[in-house]
Amino acid sequence: MRPKPLTRRQRAILRYVFDHREEHGWAPTVREIGEHFGIRSTTGVVDHLSALERKGMLVRDVGKPRCLALTDRGATELAGATVTEDDEIAAILAAMEDG
Repeated sequence: MRPKPLTRRQRAILRYVFDHREEHGWAPTVREIGEHFGIRSTTGVVDHLSALERKGMLVRDVGKPRCLALTDRGATELAGATVTEDDEIAAILAAMEDG
């Protein structure tokens, strides 16, 4: 089953995480994301991050403040393309061959 498409806010947060990592070399904190988007509650930001994680767009290490990273699917989403199941299977097989 395919995940639901990103909301505009989720896409904006994903873009912000990517841009912040590119500019600073590390991911923004939950508080920094909240400040940037005017989200007062850290729970609100975490809800967006959890949705992005469920949709396969990013990974995070809960409990570590700057451990957000885009997945290949997340990077592809920002590039405007979509990842097909065939692409995912090919990537998995290639990783298995390399590993």
